[in-house]
Amino acid sequence: MKPAAEIRRLFRDHQAAVTRTSEIAARCRFSLDELRYEYPDEIVPEGRTPQEHLADLTWEGAARRYPTALYPGGVPNDVRARLAEELHLIEELKYAPYFLTVHDIVRYAESEGI
Repeated sequence: MKPAAEIRRLFRDHQAAVTRTSEIAARCRFSLDELRYEYPDEIVPEGRTPQEHLADLTWEGAARRYPTALYPGGVPNDVRARLAEELHLIEELKYAPYFLTVHDIVRYAESEGI
């Protein structure tokens, strides 16, 4: 027996309710495309956007990773180009707040010896 027929059989004494329920169900339309997730605002220095703050942190980290004492030219050109590409992609996708959250989690974990 089909599910709709089974419902009608089970609720045969309440046909008006079944009819009304069917009408309501027919009006219920939902698509995952209608959902829009908005990432929570990340705390950034005043006057900076999340993307600018992420770029600042990225270049500071690169400078620490490639100190001029060990790398006379500083951050190698190929690394600079790759970082610039990645930052551009992150900006296009508007993912900077996510990466800032990850940064905060890692920084906290490191401070706790985790």
